[in-house]
Amino acid sequence: MKDNLKEIFLNELKNNKDTPKQEIIKLAEEYGIDFKPREAKSKIIDKLVVAGEFDTIFNKFEKFGYIPTWTIADFYGVNTERIDQLHKIGAIKEIPVKREYYSRSSKSYYTVNTYPVSVLEYSREELEEAYNQTYGQEGFKFRIETNSKDEVEILINELRKLFKIEKTPQIYERRNEGYNTYFTVKLLNNSEFEQNKFLSEIESLKNKNKETEEYYRDVLSGIYKKFNVDSRMDLMRVSREYLELKEKSKKNSRGAGRKPRFTEEEKNII
Repeated sequence: MKDNLKEIFLNELKNNKDTPKQEIIKLAEEYGIDFKPREAKSKIIDKLVVAGEFDTIFNKFEKFGYIPTWTIADFYGVNTERIDQLHKIGAIKEIPVKREYYSRSSKSYYTVNTYPVSVLEYSREELEEAYNQTYGQEGFKFRIETNSKDEVEILINELRKLFKIEKTPQIYERRNEGYNTYFTVKLLNNSEFEQNKFLSEIESLKNKNKETEEYYRDVLSGIYKKFNVDSRMDLMRVSREYLELKEKSKKNSRGAGRKPRFTEEEKNII
């Protein structure tokens, strides 16, 4: 394996929270590697590599060093979505495995496909040719960015009224939030009138999409203001607190309306 691929694999292996540290420690002890009691997993891995045990690490922990699509895309100089498209058409043979990553910006987890490091051994020309043979048909290629899948459906259905949508639109969840949708549209004929009509429809849809996004943004802003929060995470926290208080209130009110065990006269006697 080339050195640059080894480096990419090791980087993923070290950063993967699921890489079993105890197994790494056990391997280091087996090969007589010295390390401190609380030494970081990444440093122990580095010591094993320096000791010439990369192949041992790779064979034992390969599945923990799978590469996310954005790293593969950067390596080949293409967009992230193309990697999964190349897999779907069989140009990339490796079988992907889904893995969760944490987004600091949205403070939530999202799922992406990861592939074995061997996915980086194809030639760029080979992948480019395979992609063009499948997706290189004539037409207008689009990428739509939306906040929800419902918005994608609305836009696609509007386009279908006037134009032919080639293949099934590919929808991908963005790393933080929202969706990117890729699709190709063909004119019903090549007349200048149809092209102008098509461009006019595009502009109309852009405006409609913008209006929808502004509407939802205003609604969300109003909700944030009402509950005095700045983000969806804060809103979810307030919602949880409300439900907890509601549940406590139910517990405290149990038995309300029942006949008292003692009358006021009996209480005074007691």
